[in-house]
Amino acid sequence: MSIRCSAAGADVVQEITVEDYLVKETESRGALCEKIKVPRYCGMPDRTASWPGGVLHFIETKTVGGKLSVRQKRDHAKRRALGFRVFVIWTKEQVDAYIYRCAGWGLWHY
Repeated sequence: MSIRCSAAGADVVQEITVEDYLVKETESRGALCEKIKVPRYCGMPDRTASWPGGVLHFIETKTVGGKLSVRQKRDHAKRRALGFRVFVIWTKEQVDAYIYRCAGWGLWHY
């Protein structure tokens, strides 16, 4: 599941800034937002978000205009086929949309 980005009018923010914001926003709501590093494996999402109740999301952060590699697309498709939710987030506004969506799923409450 991608949260689509409209680059028109969006401020270009470095990927690390969006990733840091994602960590801050998810962890302030009781989730763990951990960096994933697997030696000799390319294509895995940047982060996992582990929410209360055993809910696990995979999250890829990109800069505005950044594209998923073929390996990333393949990895995301495999995870989705296994029933996991995979999000691709380009902006801080999309982090906010992700957090709002998680509230709608009952993962945390305002």
